[in-house]
Amino acid sequence: MVGAVAESVRAFYEELPFNYAESVEEQTAALQAHNQVSIYRPLHAVLRSAHGTGRVLDVGCGAGWFVNSVAYWYGHEVCGVDLCPRPLERARATARALGVASRVRFEEVDFLSPPDWLRCERFDVVSSLGAMHHMRDCEQAVRTAASLVRPGGWLHIGLYHRHGRAPLLEHFRDIAHAWRTAAGDEARRQIEMEGLTRWKLLQHGPYSDTFLLSWFRDQVLHPHETQWTLGELLSWFRDEGVEPLSTSLDHFSERSDWRSVVAAEPAQADAAHARLRESRYFPGFFTLLGRKR
Repeated sequence: MVGAVAESVRAFYEELPFNYAESVEEQTAALQAHNQVSIYRPLHAVLRSAHGTGRVLDVGCGAGWFVNSVAYWYGHEVCGVDLCPRPLERARATARALGVASRVRFEEVDFLSPPDWLRCERFDVVSSLGAMHHMRDCEQAVRTAASLVRPGGWLHIGLYHRHGRAPLLEHFRDIAHAWRTAAGDEARRQIEMEGLTRWKLLQHGPYSDTFLLSWFRDQVLHPHETQWTLGELLSWFRDEGVEPLSTSLDHFSERSDWRSVVAAEPAQADAAHARLRESRYFPGFFTLLGRKR
């Protein structure tokens, strides 16, 4: 049964999904122009080393950028699950336009109550980038994801960082409060446009207004968000028999000193403040890649 958090998240993304371009053509062109997965260097190496032979799961796939990118650039079979029908429709249309529809599968799923077919699956790679911190129980979601990784397979999780995220939320706190307390849809729409104008000051790319609005809403106006630390995620990985290997918090070092990285986590707030002073976007987001024993 879908709970109150899931219902509010579904309604929010049905209005405007995250990472949503003006059209299927724009969405497709962006994925063809650049391999967006390659910024996650250790994961890129894993996917490239097993080109075309892996089975990959994306949890909280949204409009399908990760699923379709992995199918297009690496040739793997990929399954994407998400709570919301509208972004899944865009994901399927983009897959057809990219010519990868035969290698991808998109399913509407509440990941905290996975259906039997998903519980029985095991994947070479399970990834979730920016979705689990919007679920009712992030820890349960990470542990469920770990259970779906085959022995020797890979788990890749991206979450909002407790320290790195706070400055951006504070920067837009007045907009978020005004939007949530506005009287009526028209008032909320006007506040969204004010917030979007401020959001554009942090962005420095040729993005459409629809795409930027989808990011602004997701980053500032989301109905449910939690933030986490690497220390917490490391604990969950180890509990589930997943050996942590690399994190974005130390630029994907091949030999991370986990104690030192965890001790340095509060400095993420300083980095975020510095970016904002330069009118640059800092999401306060981190990833961890591990391998299941």
